[in-house]
Amino acid sequence: MCKNKGSFIGGLFCGTVIGGALALLLAPQSGEDTRGKIKTNVEDVVDDFGGQVSDLGETFKEQFEEFTNNITEHINQYRTSVENKIQEIQDEVDQDIADLSEELESIHDEVDDKKDAFEDLEDAQDVIKNAEKEEVVEEATANAPDIDESTDAERE
Repeated sequence: MCKNKGSFIGGLFCGTVIGGALALLLAPQSGEDTRGKIKTNVEDVVDDFGGQVSDLGETFKEQFEEFTNNITEHINQYRTSVENKIQEIQDEVDQDIADLSEELESIHDEVDDKKDAFEDLEDAQDVIKNAEKEEVVEEATANAPDIDESTDAERE
């Protein structure tokens, strides 16, 4: 768009200069009148050119502000998007940590239960061994008089 305005301004300037030159060459006026018209035409061209440059500067300023605002808006949108994604990932990580903590606690409880069961098993085995020993002792004690009698009979 700036190229089109620049071409338009250049064309307008060239057209004004050419028109002024032709007017000088073709006008049947005195030198003083011609110089006055030239001066007026040059002032008009300078005023028009100055106005066009000012308009072009304003247009450039507006476009630059619009560009800056668009870039700022895109950056803010991107920042918001990134912040939301970071929060989403953080929430997922927090949930994973909570799940793993629960699972670890469950495993710890299961290990404690198995340890308790193993200790109960060892206690039961000790009770059985003690019971077997007592049974053997009782049996031996019960058979002891027979042994004494058989020994006495053999001695005779």
